[in-house]
Amino acid sequence: MAKGAIVHQPRAPAACGTLAAMPDALISLSSVDKRFASGTVALQSATLEVRAGEFVSLLGPSGCGKSTVLRLVAGLDQPTAGRVDAPAWREPGQARTGFVFQ
Repeated sequence: MAKGAIVHQPRAPAACGTLAAMPDALISLSSVDKRFASGTVALQSATLEVRAGEFVSLLGPSGCGKSTVLRLVAGLDQPTAGRVDAPAWREPGQARTGFVFQ
């Protein structure tokens, strides 16, 4: 390299808002089971991670657990086993999370 040469060093992108700066998953389900009182197993060992800025769609046939996942993430229901981590669980009543019933 020549003396006095200008070297370009790319910078990491600046965080755009509070969510972009979060290194961990914004929403996570770890080995989640959900069994209803009727005995119906809606989820078994479900695992999911959603990071800030990701766009996620839950697709599947009727009765496969899509709405159950959304209800758990929104804090409207409790898992039978496993761990759910989402804003609704970290700050009950204070999370700025929205959803629309189907």
